[in-house]
Amino acid sequence: MERARRHQLTRRSPRRGETGAALVQVIWLAALLAIIAIGFMRHAQLSHLRAANVADMAQARALTDAGVRVAIARLVAAGAEPLDWPFVCR
Repeated sequence: MERARRHQLTRRSPRRGETGAALVQVIWLAALLAIIAIGFMRHAQLSHLRAANVADMAQARALTDAGVRVAIARLVAAGAEPLDWPFVCR
């Protein structure tokens, strides 16, 4: 019991301006980590949207190519001459 009392008596009081400094630092660190986490989440979201956009563009390209090929096949079936067409199909 006396040991705890002696510890209380010898404990130094905080200096002026020193109280709460650790708390302020922890709050700033938490805010910084939150900003970094938000940045990573935004980057991941944009990467996902970019990949989805590329996939959609590839699908659209394939559909247009398929449409052109169907049109060419129908024209050939109707007797059109392929050399008279003003475009070249890939």
